Amino acid sequence: MLAHVDRAVRDLTAEIRLLRDALGAQDAPPEASPLEDRAPVHLYVKTLEVLAKVTTSQRRLGVSPGGTVVAPFRDIDAADVLVNVEHARNELAKLKSYAGVERSIAPAALEPAPAPARVYKRLADASFLLDALRGGPLAGDDVYYHTAAALGDVALISSKLGAAAGRRPPRTQAARTP
Repeated sequence: MLAHVDRAVRDLTAEIRLLRDALGAQDAPPEASPLEDRAPVHLYVKTLEVLAKVTTSQRRLGVSPGGTVVAPFRDIDAADVLVNVEHARNELAKLKSYAGVERSIAPAALEPAPAPARVYKRLADASFLLDALRGGPLAGDDVYYHTAAALGDVALISSKLGAAAGRRPPRTQAARTP
């Protein structure tokens, strides 16, 4: 499944590059630094960042954004990541249509699955490419907003589980595991 996610991310990046060219983006975005030990949840969160930038780009250009993404209340897997990447591509298609871009990308070939860290880096590169479309890179206000949203999610989850957020977990008894 990770091979399909990787192919979808490469297609997403190609679509972003095509849109950047059509809209005359002149910036030279940085290349993302490689990070090791990435899990599907890390990839999922990075797709949320990409989707947020696509949505901001849509609003900036007067295009109605699509529906919101709701994180599943279970372990995240590659299929969840793929759904978000495909959603981002669908939303980019709206931007292409609005901008009158009729060119299409050549779909990426399916290759053996790379390490999750490689897919994460490709998602991060796609995110940097979107900065020109959204009006600039992430700023302190964006980081504050995302942090506050994440803390709100943690509070909701902890209340659902009957746990208190923001404090250390209780010590477990020898016969129990967390």
